[in-house]
Amino acid sequence: MPDGRRLPTAATIAIVGVLVLTSCAAPSSSPAPAVPGTELAAALAPGATLRYVRDGAPQPVWTVDSVARGVAHGGRTGCARIRRRTAPAAPSESLLLCVAGDTLLAWDARTGAWRASRPLGALTLVMPRSGGAVRMDGGAPVIEQVGRRSYRVVPTVVTTLDSAGRPVRRLRERYAPALATATGGVFEVRDSTGEWRREAGFELAGVEPD
Repeated sequence: MPDGRRLPTAATIAIVGVLVLTSCAAPSSSPAPAVPGTELAAALAPGATLRYVRDGAPQPVWTVDSVARGVAHGGRTGCARIRRRTAPAAPSESLLLCVAGDTLLAWDARTGAWRASRPLGALTLVMPRSGGAVRMDGGAPVIEQVGRRSYRVVPTVVTTLDSAGRPVRRLRERYAPALATATGGVFEVRDSTGEWRREAGFELAGVEPD
């Protein structure tokens, strides 16, 4: 998820404290029906690039340095380990992700434990943080086409809450598990009247090889 200054990563939001789970709808006990690109990181390969635009302006190209699927780690199997750069000169970041029902998990190397990272269906995750919390409201997955490929994406609203629980910022995005990132989104801020005002938007323009 981008924060308005850089484009999305699966571990952008630091998860601190106790995770609170509240269901928007009953989480499914089995995976969603298989459609193109549903497997975690299935559309990624070493050397693949992702091209984003922000409000129409091209952004630095993302590059996948390595990807391994079917990884067993921390008592879980079927996970994915990804190393990628969000700009040509940026250092490579490492992600270790796994799926538990309707929740994407990320491995926290500092604590040596899996942490809930985001919803993969109609689920709400509330993650306390210093000075407030982040609430992530997921929706039912839909199919989206980027170039010649189709991806399962999860519409997600990421809302920043202040210490009183009031929403102050939000990101409306579409997360693609097959890419381990979002295909697009809009940043918004709450103005003095309580209305949401658009700040910026981003879209995935293409994935190579397509």
